Amino acid sequence: MYIGVLLVHCSGSDMEDQTLLELDEFKVSGTHLSQFVEKYEAFVSALSESEREKLQNFLTEKNELHSSSRTTGVTCDCPGQSQCSCSTWLSECCICWSSASHEGACGSYASICFCRTAPKELAPARFSDEEIFVKLNALNFREMFQFLINNNIDIKPLKQAFSELEKHALPLDN
Repeated sequence: MYIGVLLVHCSGSDMEDQTLLELDEFKVSGTHLSQFVEKYEAFVSALSESEREKLQNFLTEKNELHSSSRTTGVTCDCPGQSQCSCSTWLSECCICWSSASHEGACGSYASICFCRTAPKELAPARFSDEEIFVKLNALNFREMFQFLINNNIDIKPLKQAFSELEKHALPLDN
């Protein structure tokens, strides 16, 4: 089974706390990303309806620009295997699996992509993130954080969650 890389793209802006997101690129396991996404979902859920709408509009605009600037989508090299992919302004992923033994799923939540597989006997209840590694490029997160700050939205819990994710950073395989 081939596991693709999730890419989270970014561009810079000034932040109050420069210790956050010091690395421009790093990778983390899909398991650690899943833990972050749980906190991200809780952050988004706790926003007021108007704040969620502002964030959604911001992300929609960025995703449209991202889509229009790309000439090709994310693809995996999966000879003889099934595959799926996801591409947003904040992230991309691609994954391959043997359709004889596994099931796969790709999607996104508030512009953070996921790609997961599971043995058929366990799917869909137990999709796994264990073998997936995610490449993060922190600059778009900075831009999103700055957008939230500019809209008077408290980002402390989200910054803390992302700082926790950074603690699990691994070197890239370039």
